Amino acid sequence: MDSVVVRQWYRHPAAVVCGWELSLPHIHRGRPPTGAQARAAKARIDHLTGHQPRTVAPYGELEDLTAGA
Repeated sequence: MDSVVVRQWYRHPAAVVCGWELSLPHIHRGRPPTGAQARAAKARIDHLTGHQPRTVAPYGELEDLTAGA
C-alpha cells in the first residue's frame, strides 16, 4: 500500500497543511488538480476558521464547512 506523509506539519500554517493533505493523495496517484481546482480549493480553505483547517479530512468535508464558498 502506498502512502503520502507530510513531515513536520507543525512548522507550517494550518491552511497550507490542509491544502497538502487534500491534494497530495491525488498528486501521488498521478491526478494533480487543475489550476482552477487548486484555486477553488484555496479559496475554500481561506474561509476556514480556528481549528477547522487542522480537522478537514476529505475534500467533501471542506465543501460542507465552507458551504460551497
